[in-house]
Parts: sequence; C-alpha cells; structure tokens
Amino acid sequence: LILIIGPGLGRNPLLINEVGDLITAAKSNNLPIVIDADGLWFLTNNINIIKGYNKCVLTPNKPEYDRLVQSVINDINTVTMDQSIYQDLQSSDDSISIKALCKYLNGITIIRKGEFDLISSGEDVYKISENGSPRRCGGQGDILAGSLGVALHWALNLYNKCDNQYSPIISACILATINTRRASLLAYNKHGRSMTSPDVINMIGTAFNSLEHDNI
Repeated sequence: LILIIGPGLGRNPLLINEVGDLITAAKSNNLPIVIDADGLWFLTNNINIIKGYNKCVLTPNKPEYDRLVQSVINDINTVTMDQSIYQDLQSSDDSISIKALCKYLNGITIIRKGEFDLISSGEDVYKISENGSPRRCGGQGDILAGSLGVALHWALNLYNKCDNQYSPIISACILATINTRRASLLAYNKHGRSMTSPDVINMIGTAFNSLEHDNI
C-alpha cells in the first residue's frame, strides 16, 4: 500500500486538519507516503511531522518548494542547528537548498518540479532534464504523484531482484518523473495547446513502453 496525500484535497479546515492523523497512521504502519499539492500546504505549518520518516516523498513545484524552505527557516533554532544547513537553505541554487532541506528533514526525499526536476534525499542531487510538454495543464502534478505511487510500490517490492545503482525510492522518483515528462510531451505533440491532463494519462503506457526500450 502507498498513501498519496494532496491531489484534490483542498484547504477546508475540516479536511486539512485530518492530514496529520493520516500521516501519523501511515508512519505507524510503515507505509510509503507521497505528499503533493494541498498536502504540502499542510506541511508548511506542520513540517516536523514528517521529519526522519525516510519513506516519505514530497513533490513540490517551485512556489510550494519555496514555502517549505521558508517554513523550515522560520521553524529552526539558528543557535543549536548546523549553521551550514541554515546557510544552504537560503542559497539561490536549488541544488544546494534541496540537499539542505532533505538533510534537515533527516531522510525525506524531495522531487522539486520545474523546467527540469531535481531529486534528492540529502546526499546526491539528480537533475531530470527529459523534455516535457511546453504547456503546463492542470492535473499534471497529480499524474506525477499517482505515477510515483505505482513506481514506489514496484521499487520497494522488486528492488532486490534488479541490478540498480540507486536506492529504491530514488529509482522510483527517477522513473516517475521521466515517464510523466515523456507522456506529457507525447500528449502535447498529438493535441498541441488543447492538451489536457486526460490526454497525458492516455500516453502513460506509450511513454512507459518507450522507457523499456531505452533501458531506463
């Protein structure tokens, strides 16, 4: 089982206040968690609830990422924490700040979406520059979150049967980001500016088959 929190959630207090209980329950059952969209909004005021849980992946876009970084900067004790992390969090280079954010959160993996995607769990930073659609349409982030859930299930259950240079979670993140980008480009090539998220979904299988041929 994989828990995905955020897509379609909204910010109604009656719902958003339940997110903490969901995360706590998932952690107690050792479930992998993907947090996107308004789930990330919840984290801006409750960032420490995921700290140290290394089966959690955050998938922020640039504004969501900046809010997470600022919430950590506002939350930390600058007297007792590692000053290098504090300085790196404020770096204008996202490759530096994402490592610092992951280190502060002690094992969390982050996919920072954008013109290119950055993936890190605090050690290395992987830049995914696979061409995607030149048009962003609503729901593409939700598609990535769902694809990541599937990829995490595969990676965590089949990892020992594969020859892989990356950890299971990093492997899943790389697969999901590349496949979503490729599906988006295929959808754009077919539908142009009228492309919508269901068009991307319809291309996920084709994109995945092409990844198999590329040995990704």
